[in-house]
Amino acid sequence: MNSSTVSLPLVTELAAGPDPGTKPTLFSRDGRQIATYRSTRLEFRRGVIEQLPEDGILVIRIAPKASGPFSVAMTRAEFEKFFLSVLQTESWRIGRYNFRKFPPSAHPFLVELGTAPAIVPALRNERTERHQPQAVPSALEESAQYLRQVAAWRDAWRPERVRVLLVAESHVGEKPGDSQVTVKMPFATPEPLPGQFCRLVYCLGYGEDGICDPPPPAGNTGTPQYWRIFAEIAGLEPPTRPSFPFSTSRLNHRLAILRELRKRGIWLVDASNRALNRSRGKLKPPQYVQIIQRSWEDIVWPSVENERPDLICVIGHEVFSVLGHRPELHEALVISQPQDRDYVRHRDGMSRLLQAIRSVEAKRRPRKLT
Repeated sequence: MNSSTVSLPLVTELAAGPDPGTKPTLFSRDGRQIATYRSTRLEFRRGVIEQLPEDGILVIRIAPKASGPFSVAMTRAEFEKFFLSVLQTESWRIGRYNFRKFPPSAHPFLVELGTAPAIVPALRNERTERHQPQAVPSALEESAQYLRQVAAWRDAWRPERVRVLLVAESHVGEKPGDSQVTVKMPFATPEPLPGQFCRLVYCLGYGEDGICDPPPPAGNTGTPQYWRIFAEIAGLEPPTRPSFPFSTSRLNHRLAILRELRKRGIWLVDASNRALNRSRGKLKPPQYVQIIQRSWEDIVWPSVENERPDLICVIGHEVFSVLGHRPELHEALVISQPQDRDYVRHRDGMSRLLQAIRSVEAKRRPRKLT
């Protein structure tokens, strides 16, 4: 079902009218604020959208090189609801986000002129209709604020250039009361850190009740298994388990691990920008597959693609079974999850990962003159 915005007379008039040009135009008509511009791909521009009120309308004329032009239209409120994941990307923080391929999530916002469907790179028939975005399952409902905090904590530890990309499944979903929890560092740090809590390994409050105010009411076990991975890659001892009372030395040790990884260009991302494992259980196929594929193709990989990582390691065979067909992952290293029941298999994977990291780092070192 299409958005009601696309059938508004002023929208169809703009879609059928003259080329708006690449420079954004903002104006008022029929009591609505309108913004319009042309691009070769579906491209969202932060400076334009943030000037619109919630009911303000964005009309984008898309003119691909390989096909005829078509238009999409949506309100700012619709953009923030249906393209929430865009707001979490580094590209959006810088100022704009564009999709390399026209995403299925944008089909409800196509403007159809008369009875002829808009020309898009894929035909809109029964096959493509099956890929129309579905309502987000209740197991995946997370507040926009929580998802922003997940992105903020991850970005706080992003290297200047990502050289080794670790790909996990997803963060842990929001639980009741998490939005009320702040993370209060007991000392100043050189790097600015977010102040809100989330269940992501990069969040220093995850697993550390002593710096959470108030402690998360739904429990706060953290992910010690990923801290062991981090520590082993960094060449440091793993931090003591977070179940022990808070200590400044343990927090400093965690900071040392994160700083070492960042310095060496090693960064962990999640294949899915939304939590796949909530209190109601892990999401099942086909939704599991669809969400990971859409997130990776539209959000995660475009955010690091230009940095051309020297090494990609997928942590989890289930994730790789979904994404292994992607060309950027054809040479990726795959290891099992740290909670693998076959401990020997995970240890073998970690040994291969450490060797691969040493190899790519050795290639970057300048040769000594003899």
